[in-house]
Amino acid sequence: MKGIVKVFAITSILVLIGAGVLAFFANKKATEIKREQKALQDRQLDKPVYGVKRENIATDMIIPLFLSGPSKNVNTFTHDKVDDIYDVAKSQGVEDSLHKITSTKNAGFDKPIWAYNPYGTDAQSMYVYFTTDKEYYLNYTIHIENSDIPDFRRSAIIDETREVTRTHEYMLRGLIPGVDNYIIMELVDAKGELYKREVFRVSIPKIDKGADTQLVVKDGQSMEQESFGLFFGIGYKSKGTRKGIYIYDNSGYLRGSIPAKNTTTNMMFYNNNLFFNYTPRNIVAINPMGKVVANYKITGYKISQDFRYDAFGHILAIATADGAKSIQDRVISINIKNGGVQELLNMSKLMGDARKHAKGKKKWIMLNSVIISGSSTLILSSQELSSIIIVDNVGSKLPVVSGILSQPEIWSGTKYSECVYSQTELSEGEDGGGGQGDATGEEGYAVAGIFTSHLRPGDLHLTRDESLTEDQFYLSLYNTNNAFSATRKDLNLASYQMMGSNGVVPGHSYEYTYLVDREAKTYALTKQNELPYTTQCGNVFGFGEHFVVYTEGENSFSERDAKNISIQSYTLDSRASMKKVYKYDMKGIWFTEPK
Repeated sequence: MKGIVKVFAITSILVLIGAGVLAFFANKKATEIKREQKALQDRQLDKPVYGVKRENIATDMIIPLFLSGPSKNVNTFTHDKVDDIYDVAKSQGVEDSLHKITSTKNAGFDKPIWAYNPYGTDAQSMYVYFTTDKEYYLNYTIHIENSDIPDFRRSAIIDETREVTRTHEYMLRGLIPGVDNYIIMELVDAKGELYKREVFRVSIPKIDKGADTQLVVKDGQSMEQESFGLFFGIGYKSKGTRKGIYIYDNSGYLRGSIPAKNTTTNMMFYNNNLFFNYTPRNIVAINPMGKVVANYKITGYKISQDFRYDAFGHILAIATADGAKSIQDRVISINIKNGGVQELLNMSKLMGDARKHAKGKKKWIMLNSVIISGSSTLILSSQELSSIIIVDNVGSKLPVVSGILSQPEIWSGTKYSECVYSQTELSEGEDGGGGQGDATGEEGYAVAGIFTSHLRPGDLHLTRDESLTEDQFYLSLYNTNNAFSATRKDLNLASYQMMGSNGVVPGHSYEYTYLVDREAKTYALTKQNELPYTTQCGNVFGFGEHFVVYTEGENSFSERDAKNISIQSYTLDSRASMKKVYKYDMKGIWFTEPK
């Protein structure tokens, strides 16, 4: 009996030891996987990172690619005018041509079919097509033999549902104009193991003279790392340069350029398609491959400043009606499905009593931002009246102004004075919440007491959380703190301006976050972030735990941490300007998770 017990004890000890060994190696493997994933993510930050080496192509066989000449092996397409690029039928024709080429030629990984910027929608992109015997992912790196330019590494995506495939068709983005780009392509299996690697060399055309191909970059005081992603400079323009959306990496290098005919004022994503206005009368939609899938022609109006998706199949846009006596006073709706255009609001008609007080009726309101709350309520920002206006029953025959956030003096003597909400303090237990507005000042405080309202506001964002009632929401905005009004010289707006330490010149613009209570008709300032002062405007764009700030007058933008401390700032050439700057990682649209 003792022998049996002894054998059982020894066996149990061995089992425990074996389990411990297995657990040790399992934990070690998990740690290695996390380390590898972190290394892959660091390689996609588009900047020098300690411990992450640049690609070495010294031992690779380089396959040259030529866009022209006797050795031409890259397909090219001609787009004489910007309007040709955004012609839906012509864009479909390009896709048909590509499919005809790929269906009649055998293309392996070492001899793929290439096309340079076939749709004309990104001058720094290359189309590639090939097939493999087994299913693989594709990792690619844009490498430049200049140590100052970081490697641009991404995992290509087929579509949002399938990543490993035998048929590979991609739009590779991130090339640098006017230099030799080494495109390093790596096939990776479902387990993440490298199967094969090929390196191609191509030089794409230089971009227009005067364009910012590299921004001036300055490190901030924050110790945090920039987030993975690309900056989208909306409405980029510079003398002698094609207008459009210019896309920059974390090191300030130009990695994409989407052309426009006139100044673009906004962009958005819907169903993975990129929407933007390439003229004041056209909003276009581009799919992830760069193909133009829609061109919405706005008859009777010009789009001004902002537009947003309403979650019901429409784009709502601030507009100016043809032949109207006032500008930026309308809100129109564009049906995404059929392109139909409908006027939802005419603020000159709805608020005629306020318009009468303006000296000069053309710019009496100057709407510059619109957001949707529910199915029939719009919240509008008026630059000229330094006001946030809430309108209910939008889309009906009887829309009504139900609330205004501003200094009461602005609406004194009009029938809308009773619509002005009262300022209030935060109640005990309320915090500064508020989604995008959750970026606090360096002290991280919630603002208590009665406060100074916004001046020439813009860039509205609405958020809700479970702590609020259905009549409450957080409203974030860009407060320029600029007391100018061209049409209301009778107002003493300067008395509401927050001055700098010298008491003469305004010290800052601000990002404000209000807690708005529609039932109580009140609003409280929950948080404020100091921003560089601008007399014009800019935008604040929440991105993960960070946020991006663009100051239009300074032609600069920065990524900041949650304490409003700059991580890194970027400055354009003095001749250039933009309207807004957003940041997206483009995962699930242009790229997928690193493999």
